[in-house]
Formats: sequence, C-alpha cells, structure tokens
Amino acid sequence: MDGDVPFSWLRESPDHHLGKTLVLGGAIIETENHPDKTVLVVLHHGLGFARKPDPQCGSGGRFLVQVREFLDPAIFRPGRLVTVLGEVVGEEARPLQESVYVYPVIAGSEMHLWPDADQLPGRTRFHFGFGVGIGL
Repeated sequence: MDGDVPFSWLRESPDHHLGKTLVLGGAIIETENHPDKTVLVVLHHGLGFARKPDPQCGSGGRFLVQVREFLDPAIFRPGRLVTVLGEVVGEEARPLQESVYVYPVIAGSEMHLWPDADQLPGRTRFHFGFGVGIGL
C-alpha cells in the first residue's frame, strides 16, 4: 500500500495518484454490470474501526470501483458499506444531475462487503416479565 492519501487529494487530482494502491470505503450508490467488468459507484466515507466505512465521518464525494467479475446488484445494492483495496487507474467524467462529475477510478483487487445492520447477530434488549432485572 502507498500510505494514506486524503480522499480530497484523490478527488481533486486522480491522475496525480495513478498507480498508487489505496484503501477506500463508502456506501454503494449503484452497481453497473458490463460484459467485461462490474463498476460500483460509491459514496466515500472515512474509515473507522477495522477499516469499516463510517457514515458519521461525512463524505468527500464519489468514486468508481472496477472489478473484472460479475457482482450481483441484489447483494451489492445501494446503501451497503464496502471497503476496497485497489489501484488508482484514472478518472471518469459522468453526468450527475445537471453537471459533470469527475470520479476517481479504482481497480479493485480486494473488497469487503459489510453486513447490513439487520444481518448482524444481536441480543434482544426487551424483556417482559415480573421481578427485577438488570440488562446490558
């Protein structure tokens, strides 16, 4: 890995960081399958504990992740959090509402799709009964 490059620097000048290997994360906005690759449109979030994207950290913008395999859009659906290890391979200008947005493009080599909050094992925190109880 090439160390930490602030996302604002990457967003401002993707071509300056060509070839660098970075770890980025965020929330999936869209999954686009093409004959030779899948492209994820991701809303950047800073990484927290265990490099999990943290929506509380705000966002520095959007980026694209390209992988050479099919990713099921029902699994890689909007809102899912993803952490990506990959190489900066350039930028791509695309229309976004009434303007043109320049996305940094990452060739993903490793990816971790975080479970939805409702998929995590948890404990029931509501109990009904008589008596006194202490719960954590």
